[in-house]
Amino acid sequence: MQNVINSGNKIKAKSLNDRLFRHLCHDNVEDFERLILHTEVRWQSKGNCLTHIYNLFQTILEFLQPLDKQLYDELQKIETNIAYLANIFKNLMKYTKFPIEEELLEVKHNEEVKLVFKHNEYELFWLKQKTMYPQLWKKVELLIMALLSTYLVEKNFSAVQQLLTKLRN
Repeated sequence: MQNVINSGNKIKAKSLNDRLFRHLCHDNVEDFERLILHTEVRWQSKGNCLTHIYNLFQTILEFLQPLDKQLYDELQKIETNIAYLANIFKNLMKYTKFPIEEELLEVKHNEEVKLVFKHNEYELFWLKQKTMYPQLWKKVELLIMALLSTYLVEKNFSAVQQLLTKLRN
C-alpha cells in the first residue's frame, strides 16, 4: 500500500507533474484524469484509492518510468497485489451498507468528483455518480424528479393562465 501512496504523492506533489499526468491520461483516453489521494478518514477511502490507481495503472507506470525508476519497478512487482486488494475492497463495499453521511463525506473530499460537478449540470453530475454513490443517488433521484415535475406543472399552469388571459381580452 505504501508504494501506491508514494506513486500518488509523486504525481500530486508537484503541480507540473499533476498537469503532465492529466495530459497523459487525456491522451490515453482514460476515464479519469486525476488521482484520488489516500486519506485515513475511513477504510473505504483505501478501497477507492486502490481501485482508482489500478484503473490508471498502465498510465501511472508510463508516467513514472522516466521520473522514478525505483518506484516504477516496485509498482510493476506488486501489480497483481494491487488488483487483488482493489477487488477485495470492491466486494466489501458491494456487500456493506454505508450510511449516507459517509457518502457525503466522500463526495465532499473527492477532487475528481468536484471537477465533474464543476463542469456539468447537477442532473448530469448525479447521473454520472449514481453507481459510485448509490445511497446518495436514491435521495437525489427523488429530488430531481420532484424538481422536474414541479417545473412542468408550473410551466403548464403559466401556459393555461396566459391562454385564459388572452381569451378574456
